Amino acid sequence: MLQYANHGFFMKSLIPYSFEILVGLSVLFGLLSVAYFVAIFKAFRRLRLIKVGTRLVLFLIFAPLALLTSGIVIGLQGYNQLTREDLIAFINIKPKGEQRFLAQINYVNGLQESYLLEGDEVQVDANIIKWKHFANFFGLHTHYELTRISGRYRDLDDARSNKISAHNLKRERLVDLVKLRVKNESLSFLMDAEYGSGAFLPANKIVQYELKVSTDGLLLRKAK
Repeated sequence: MLQYANHGFFMKSLIPYSFEILVGLSVLFGLLSVAYFVAIFKAFRRLRLIKVGTRLVLFLIFAPLALLTSGIVIGLQGYNQLTREDLIAFINIKPKGEQRFLAQINYVNGLQESYLLEGDEVQVDANIIKWKHFANFFGLHTHYELTRISGRYRDLDDARSNKISAHNLKRERLVDLVKLRVKNESLSFLMDAEYGSGAFLPANKIVQYELKVSTDGLLLRKAK
């Protein structure tokens, strides 16, 4: 029991540095791939076929690992690591007329964005990625990415007949892990789950909301 507790404490202590660990592993695997690739040619020129074979096997091990970890590092750009209930931003709501309001997002990193939306409620959506347990050893835990903010009509008839407003919150990236996972079933051994999460609250008066995220998804509640 004590050994299991110590293991859990060790893993939690690595969480703040998991992205750096993953980058380090990517670099390490890349360097080893290059080193064994060069060693293959050196051994071949000296006609040492046994060494060629052993170095080729090692190259075929480390090269895919380097590509895999590098792809994940690139794909996680724009995602935020999630280990508990984290505050993402404050959203200030200011009505601008009937079923129209201004939503100002004040992120915890200092970035501010404002959107004019139509509807009775403000809604925020996100992508959540959960990794398999063994992937935690490679620095992969739960990550999230905000995808959009939109106005939501409470009445179904209004939603069908009135203007729909939505704005993109995603950041452009070279590798989109969610799309990559959908197209490649082979990545299922790494990703435990990938799903969308949304939260919405009334936007008919001046109010400030806290936008948070946990391992269960997005949370939107009135600021204290």
